[in-house]
Amino acid sequence: MWRNALVLTTTVLVAFVLAAIMQLDFLLPYKHYLLAEYGQSIMIYLTLLAVNLFVLFFWITRKLLLKDTGRKLVHLEKQLQAGEVARDLSDRLHMEASE
Repeated sequence: MWRNALVLTTTVLVAFVLAAIMQLDFLLPYKHYLLAEYGQSIMIYLTLLAVNLFVLFFWITRKLLLKDTGRKLVHLEKQLQAGEVARDLSDRLHMEASE
């Protein structure tokens, strides 16, 4: 999940930076002054934006990919305790180990 969030964060951040560069191309003659004067502030802003985007995408992927996980695990645990899955699982593991 964190990999998905990281890819999405990187993609959105790169798209944001490219869009900002295209909109602010008239400032290119002043880039040395702007980066020297405001470079640290720009990096802090981009870092905070990246962290917030990562948390947002991580939360979204958790909500979408782990929906009803607790209920599914409870059902699996009940099956294991009843012995239904345990026999099938042990037979399958035994067959795979012998191959």
